[in-house]
Amino acid sequence: MKAKCIITILAIVGLLVLSAVSVLGGSRGKVASAPRLFFSDLTDGPISGWEGSNTKGAAVSIWGLNFGTSRGSGYVTCGGVDLKNSSDYAEWGVINEPATAQDSVDGYTSARKLERITFWLNSSMNTGDGYITVVTTDGRDSVPFHCRALGSNHIYFTSPTGNNSWNGLYDTAQGGSNGPWKTVYKARQTVQAGDVVYYREGLYTTGDVDYSVTMLYLENNHNNGQWNKSIALASYPGEFAQWGNASKYTVIHRYSADKLYHWTFSKLMWRADWILQWLDTSPPITSEDRNVRMIGLDVHTPAGGFGEGLDFGTDLQESLFVYGCHIHDMLHNSRGSPTSQAYGMYFMGYGVARWIYVGWNEICHQNPGLAITVFGHGVGGDEYIENLYIHDNFIHDNTELGINVGGGDGRSTYEFVRSVWVYNNIFVNNGGIRDGAIRVKGDLPGASKGEYYFYGNTFYNNSMSCIHLWDAWGDPVDACEIKNNIFYARSGQACISDAWTQGSKNVTVLSNNCYYNGTSPPAWDSYAIEANPQFSKPGSWNFYLQETSPCIDSGAIVSVATADYEGISRPQGSAYDIGAYEVLADLPPDTIPPVISNVACSDTTDSSTTITWMTNEYSTSQVEYGTTLDYGSSTPLNSNLVKNHTQTLNGLKSSTKYYYRVKSKDASDNLAVSDPDSLITKAGQPGRPRWW
Repeated sequence: MKAKCIITILAIVGLLVLSAVSVLGGSRGKVASAPRLFFSDLTDGPISGWEGSNTKGAAVSIWGLNFGTSRGSGYVTCGGVDLKNSSDYAEWGVINEPATAQDSVDGYTSARKLERITFWLNSSMNTGDGYITVVTTDGRDSVPFHCRALGSNHIYFTSPTGNNSWNGLYDTAQGGSNGPWKTVYKARQTVQAGDVVYYREGLYTTGDVDYSVTMLYLENNHNNGQWNKSIALASYPGEFAQWGNASKYTVIHRYSADKLYHWTFSKLMWRADWILQWLDTSPPITSEDRNVRMIGLDVHTPAGGFGEGLDFGTDLQESLFVYGCHIHDMLHNSRGSPTSQAYGMYFMGYGVARWIYVGWNEICHQNPGLAITVFGHGVGGDEYIENLYIHDNFIHDNTELGINVGGGDGRSTYEFVRSVWVYNNIFVNNGGIRDGAIRVKGDLPGASKGEYYFYGNTFYNNSMSCIHLWDAWGDPVDACEIKNNIFYARSGQACISDAWTQGSKNVTVLSNNCYYNGTSPPAWDSYAIEANPQFSKPGSWNFYLQETSPCIDSGAIVSVATADYEGISRPQGSAYDIGAYEVLADLPPDTIPPVISNVACSDTTDSSTTITWMTNEYSTSQVEYGTTLDYGSSTPLNSNLVKNHTQTLNGLKSSTKYYYRVKSKDASDNLAVSDPDSLITKAGQPGRPRWW
């Protein structure tokens, strides 16, 4: 087996940043500290308009790993502009991790301990399609983004101390009508495609048209966004606004022929009796949602409520994104106090849902309850879900089930789930009351048909079973593939229970899985591994693989899971690793210096000149110069790693020949030095004649 290393999270300033599975163990080679950028809240935004500024635009948050707890020499590039000033940022590498379990129930917690950067757009940026890129000395990573001119749009602000009669264009009261709005729903009444609203920290409970809800979407009571002109509602940079409490719903979009397109909700604390009713259950169902994003939310229902977090079900839901949310403690005022059944996230049909993405979330502590439920309700007409992607989530401590997928009620025969992919997730301590980590379920004839794909997940210490393939009616599925999973079961419990046989149930592929501590693998699992996967420290929820793990290079290639739980590309070796983590290959040291090209001088005067050059990789900048080839002088070292270099030589003598050469060093300390070159400064201005 080739030498490989365990990945760690190391900031560019050398500070250790812990991820959701924090402490590393085992042998390590080359440290994998390159930044991993997963998603942004806004997908587009104006480059001006912040409190009327002509140069400062919308604030954008991005989430990922390996940013570091302080910026150091790292920076973000957006719209062709490198943001290198402290004033460009509201926060860098922040992880919101409350000190106690009760604080985690009450306050804002970062899902999966993802790191967050918030920065401002500015008017120097190029408009149009481009990228947000995080750059550190260890590498870079990007996500798409669209910068746009402000035009007729606005950036608005809302505060618990505001007033709905004010113009909303300032984040604090400025006198007269200049100041923030007061209520959540004022945005619904006002915004146009392309507007952005930021909510100052504090509690918002004032009811909308229906006084039991802070935001109520009905037919024709709001505008919609459009492609590259979305509407975004977000907490103010560095703050967290709370919508709702135990007596209020947070957001309702139901019981109407409403259409909601291109809306984003970001970094909000949603607290309510029933968090999100994103559904329409009364035929004829004609409501629609397209390109709706819920990003970085913290979702919790206090005790005494209905106990459902994010509920989805309208006539058409298409391109729905739930990224980086912490969904937890439904119906609890304190963690560990059991109440009635709760649901973290519920896809319940009532129409067609497709292209649904649930990624990088942490869904936990439903007691008793389920993390994710995909279950139809048979109201008639088309009712199905397809292209549902559940990936890179941390699902733990849900006492009924982790994921319940398939099945339905309300009519005799129909196929609710058409296609679902579940990959790169980590399941810990789920189940016990109803089942274990995942159940593929059918309550009615035909209800468990569809295609199910389970790739590269890690299961640890779940009750009853890791995956329960169950169908009370004996109907075959259309397809089911279970590949590259680690099943670390409780002693004597099932890794895969009631396994459908390949012939009778159409489970087309069961292969390259690792089984340990539970029941034996099904006999027809091709290339099954029945051995300890050798987690680094499973008792501390560290599921990195040690370098002697039998799971390394033992998986099958699957096209959908091309990166692992932390964004490391797959495969790193001759084959995929089994489980949620891909162990980073031990790369040979970088001994190749940068290649210097296009060295030139310009803007030469009698006392100064500018030297420019390019390198093929990111590297430092310095120029040596002097009147002989011994040089003798040098510019201050610019340690920022760039490809396009500029240095200015000052204090030169007029009409003098100078020799110079440029120097650049890459992140691995490989130094490149150019061949010598020369320039002649201009003649000085003649002295002023004396007339006395």
